[in-house]
Amino acid sequence: MLTALLVGAGCASPGTPGSRTDTPIAPGSVLVLEEGMLLPTDDARVHFQAGRVTRYHDRNRFAPWCSLGLREDGDEPLQQAIKPGRFRVEAARSGARAGTSPLRGLRVAGTVPTLAGMHPGGGGLGHLTWYLELRLHSEEQPQVDDLTCAIDRPPDWRGRLGLESVRQALSGLGRIVPAGD
Repeated sequence: MLTALLVGAGCASPGTPGSRTDTPIAPGSVLVLEEGMLLPTDDARVHFQAGRVTRYHDRNRFAPWCSLGLREDGDEPLQQAIKPGRFRVEAARSGARAGTSPLRGLRVAGTVPTLAGMHPGGGGLGHLTWYLELRLHSEEQPQVDDLTCAIDRPPDWRGRLGLESVRQALSGLGRIVPAGD
């Protein structure tokens, strides 16, 4: 009976954040940011989870969390805030890393990695950081480069991050409009 409960607890219904049924986000989708976000001093990323801007080290690593990143655009200094607006998804990629951040750490090849990072901020003993990176484009805010979302799970996890996970992390900050809608 205990085995049946444990197995059943891992099952997810369609459209569950961080599950096998989390809907992939295709190029051509649009991120609609409805709230502006100030970037931390001298930083090129702003992190958020459950509709709230948060510091990276204050996030719950076992629930979907995201960050918006900036890139330098010529000689212009990095903007201090990301304004509300529309950002078109140019490309999407996902995978897993042994490390603390979806932007740093060792990339893990294959579907069942055998080594996990051991850092107190993420990854950690027996866990990998599974990520989804969406390359973004906006004529109005050309420095906004990407939306990267992540969650820490065991190395044998078979879910993925997608539309439902991003919606959970964004909550009232914005929304994703899938391509074709």
